[in-house]
Amino acid sequence: MTKKIFFGLLFFGLVFTGCQDIIDISLPAGQSQLAVDAFLTNQSGAQQIVLTQTISYFANQPCPPINGATVKVTDNTNSKIYTFADSSNTGIYVWKPTAGDTLGIIGHHYTLSINYDGDNYSATSVINPVPPVDSITYKFGTNAFGKGNKYHTQFYATDIPHVVDFYWIKQFRNGVLDTKPADITVSQDGGFNGTADDGLLFIEPIRQIHFGTNLNIGDSVTVQIHAITYQTFMFLQEVRTQTTNGGLFATPPANVDSNIHKTTSNTLTTAVGWFSTAAVSTNSVTLH
Repeated sequence: MTKKIFFGLLFFGLVFTGCQDIIDISLPAGQSQLAVDAFLTNQSGAQQIVLTQTISYFANQPCPPINGATVKVTDNTNSKIYTFADSSNTGIYVWKPTAGDTLGIIGHHYTLSINYDGDNYSATSVINPVPPVDSITYKFGTNAFGKGNKYHTQFYATDIPHVVDFYWIKQFRNGVLDTKPADITVSQDGGFNGTADDGLLFIEPIRQIHFGTNLNIGDSVTVQIHAITYQTFMFLQEVRTQTTNGGLFATPPANVDSNIHKTTSNTLTTAVGWFSTAAVSTNSVTLH
């Protein structure tokens, strides 16, 4: 038995240390697509939609911007139309509100319309209610598992009762959004699957705020809760899965779903990306 185990381990080691040849894989470039980044909120101020053109998987360069598109968002509840303009020719289409105007109204349904290169693209979303971020607390020491002699922070919020809610929790350190894919935090009813969490305080694993480096006195921590749709909830889970898919047991990469639908067929161009509208609550604290 001992010899069998030894030779088994030896074979395992040879498999993972003996392969040193570099294999170049030639992949077809494929048809370029319209990429849409359209996450809108009910927050005051300007809103933006970014349009770019997809490029080859191995291309080591930024995606080129899409210029010359007509971009509009329609509030289907009151028939108001918001026009987004790319005045800087960077592919960033911006809507600027007039005094006292905001784009997002809770309970209203919205349609994104894009006309580009003779084709039309469309997507829909709704703005759901969002619970307030009641408070953010912090303390110095170890966490519940006895790890990390540092500042530990968490926020407190209570799920809206009697309805299935989906949330995207964003965290900021000194005003800078944490964009690490592994830190994409989404929740159903303040828990992981919402089975028994309706109307209750968000569970502790969701409430905890993690940053890549330790917090210091004087640092500010901001938490935002975005009330998203079920479709956006699933999309963000896919994004997190695909962008953190690596290591020995990685699975083959797969395309992430898109809710951008092409409504004409004048060209071969298709679309990827996502359109979302969300109500947002926020709170901040400065360590002292």
